[in-house]
Amino acid sequence: METVVRALLTGSFCGKHRPTQNIQQGSLGEESCVLCCEDLSKTSVENIRSPCCSQAIYHRKCIQKYAHTSAKHFFKCPQCNNREEFPREMLRMGIHIPDRDAAWELEPGAFSELYQRYKHCDAPICLYQQGRDSFEDEGQWRLVLCATCGSHGTHRECSSVRPNSKKWECRECLPDSTMDYVSEDSADVPCCSSAFQPQEHISRATDLEENAGSSWTEWIRPSLSEKPESSGGRRRRSWRSKGVTKNCKKSK
Repeated sequence: METVVRALLTGSFCGKHRPTQNIQQGSLGEESCVLCCEDLSKTSVENIRSPCCSQAIYHRKCIQKYAHTSAKHFFKCPQCNNREEFPREMLRMGIHIPDRDAAWELEPGAFSELYQRYKHCDAPICLYQQGRDSFEDEGQWRLVLCATCGSHGTHRECSSVRPNSKKWECRECLPDSTMDYVSEDSADVPCCSSAFQPQEHISRATDLEENAGSSWTEWIRPSLSEKPESSGGRRRRSWRSKGVTKNCKKSK
């Protein structure tokens, strides 16, 4: 019954009136099939020329096997990936293209890898006593996966994830300006921000060590080395800064 329906849809022809292609006889036997890499048959009926890649010629049996494997949703030109003109021409030439999923998708357990969940804590310091590969279904030791990539995880307690928080991102998916806040006591763990590193103090200390013979006052800022005029522990302001001339006297 299926053969009859297919014949009505695609057309059924005898050997005399079947559709043909203009394949040069001189090229047969000199070229090879792209799919099986074997020499082409000298009989033009056993070969099919690609409509999009005019120089590509295939064995009819290779195209039919390829159509049964890839099916309708993945059937395309093996060379240029044409999905419109190539299937239409193959149907005209009598190639059966089944309307189903590809053969590799129908195998048992074809998508079993997609159901495997990441089960490892990637926090810089894992606080769980049972290790990084252990976790609980609920609570502070529940494993949370990255909301962006899903290929990194952490315990809620290890990364200080709030119980009501539904989103967490790993360090690789976070923007460059954002870093995870971790205690700065550990040298292996980054600080909350790259700008927090006291580079200015480090460079100043290095300069002091290299110039040990210089006076300490040379490295102190002028504003700190100069003693401000004080009166009663407070700095006196200049009369000029208030816009008052020298002749004016302070009223008592």
